[in-house]
Order: sequence, then C-alpha cells, then structure tokens
Amino acid sequence: KIWVGVLRQTKISGGLPCLPAPARGTMSYFLSVFHILFLSTTSIPISASIPTSALISASMSSAPFDVKNANRTLHLAWSAYCSKAALSTWTCQWCSPSLKLELQEYLNNTVAGTQGYVAVDYASSRIIVSYRGSKNFANTILDAKFWQVKAPFGSDDIRVEDGFLQAYMSVRDATLAGVAAAQAKCGGNCSVLVTGHSLGGAMASMAAAEIAAVGSSRVQLYTFGSPRVGNQAWTIWARRVLAASNGTPSMRMRRQLDIVPAVPPRSIGYEHLPTEVWNKHLDGQSDTYIVCNGSGEDESCGDSDETPPFPLDLLHLKPSEHTRYMGFDGGNCDD
Repeated sequence: KIWVGVLRQTKISGGLPCLPAPARGTMSYFLSVFHILFLSTTSIPISASIPTSALISASMSSAPFDVKNANRTLHLAWSAYCSKAALSTWTCQWCSPSLKLELQEYLNNTVAGTQGYVAVDYASSRIIVSYRGSKNFANTILDAKFWQVKAPFGSDDIRVEDGFLQAYMSVRDATLAGVAAAQAKCGGNCSVLVTGHSLGGAMASMAAAEIAAVGSSRVQLYTFGSPRVGNQAWTIWARRVLAASNGTPSMRMRRQLDIVPAVPPRSIGYEHLPTEVWNKHLDGQSDTYIVCNGSGEDESCGDSDETPPFPLDLLHLKPSEHTRYMGFDGGNCDD
C-alpha cells in the first residue's frame, strides 16, 4: 500500500442522524431472512460522529478517490431516505447547503416499498439519481431472496438477484423518464451520478448500467454498502457500458465488518462491481480508506472479512456497521 494523504476531521452542519437498531436472529435461516433480520430497522438516536476526511491508502487501482467527494456523495445517497417535501426545498437532514438541487422526479412505489429521486445540479452540470436502502417491511420481502433471474437488459447470460431486480423495476420507468426530462433541461450536456445505500446501492448499480447502455450520458456509479447484485456476466457487461460512457470511474464503498456487502455470497455465483474503497475503522481513531484493486473482489480488502466462508462469516460481521459509513450514523432521515 502507498500512503497518499492525511487530513483532519472537521464538523459540518446538519442535524444529528439516527442509527437503526437491527433486530436479532441466528444456512437456510440466514438465506431466507437475512435482510429481514439485518435491514428491517427501527431508529435509536445516538451521538453522531461527523468526520469529513481521514487517512487514505491506495493500492494498485488507477481509480481516483477523494474523501470530500465521497462524503458529499454519501449525503446524496442518504438524502433518498428523506421526504418529497424536504427534497423539493432541499432542506432535508442530509441535504448539503453547499448544493442546490432541483427535484425532477420523486421516485416512490408504495407496493414495493421503494423510494428515491432524480434531481438536477445545475452548478455542476449533472443529474443526480439516488435510491433509498431498506427501510420497511416491504423492502425486506424483496431483499430476502437470493436466487438469480434473467435481467431485462444486457446479454442473455446476465443474471441478477430476483428481489433486487424487483425493487429496481418498481421505479425503473419513472427513473428513466426523470433522467430524460432532466437531460432536456440540461440541453443534453449533463453527466449522471447514480448513487444509493444498501438495497439502494443494488438498484443504483442496475440503473447506472442501463442509463450508460443507452449511450447518451456520461455516467458514474457510486454506492455505499451495496450487496452483490448479479453473476460474472452482469459485472462484465456493467463494467463495459459504464466505461464506454466516459463517465468518472465507478466507486463502491464497503465498510469494514459491514454484513450486507458479504451477501449474496460468491459461493453461489455472485460477484461485486469495482472499484471497491474499503472504509476501515478502529475505535477512537479516524476512519481510513483503501482503494482496492480493480477486480471488485480484492482478497486484501473487504473480502478478507468473509472468513470463515459463508454462512459462518455472518457470525462475526456486524449489522450496526451498515449505517456507519465514513463515521456518520445514517441510513435514516429526520426531516
């Protein structure tokens, strides 16, 4: 590893977030109710740690990484947990006052329990697409499936996780229509940033690849705590279309000991997208960030948490770390 920078922590404006407190539980049980146990949550207020930067380590990946940009993008991902009213005025808990976004499309499917938004950032000439992670019981029903199904995009051999696909399809038409309308406002000159946390990261991965495949926008995918979405054919196709869009290289942040990125497991044919940024942490110390190799499955990064093999790895991984990215306590929104 090459140490490339040390930055101090600073505090930013905003209310105190809430940390969801996961329910408890114990190879078939984990498979069938994993997300019900660990992604269906209630909120317990706790004191928030708000670092904006920390120690960065870089491995042999060529992907650029900037802590402050990651921080801003995390806020955009978590703002998808907020209400339409708060997003319309850009006054939500996670709505950074340094950005002025115009809400184009509020994404909400009450049957599927999915939520997100499409907005225009005129100052940066970009469109933001953000998806919420699991928040209610409807989400857990979608999440608690690990079988692969044929995707309605890409090559015929692409397979993605059924529940994640259902979640994405519930807001797919509204997403694509919103992006098209936003591009019209931009004169077709805006890039597209697609982000999300947890289940929202899986939805963002599919949306980013579809938008990039159309070939009319520069697309970046930037997710936090995303589970694995599909098979190797999926990752090969998604990587190709995202690279061909000439957007900023994609990033997938994984927090050390976060249980969600460990599923679905590699042993049943799933694979992560690159480039992983491993958010390491020790009690009482600043978070550190390691830019992993470009494989998506770097054994020296987050995959090192998956020992012993699934499902025994779930016993030492921590659901609580799923909502503590970059030292924030999030995954919820207090409008």
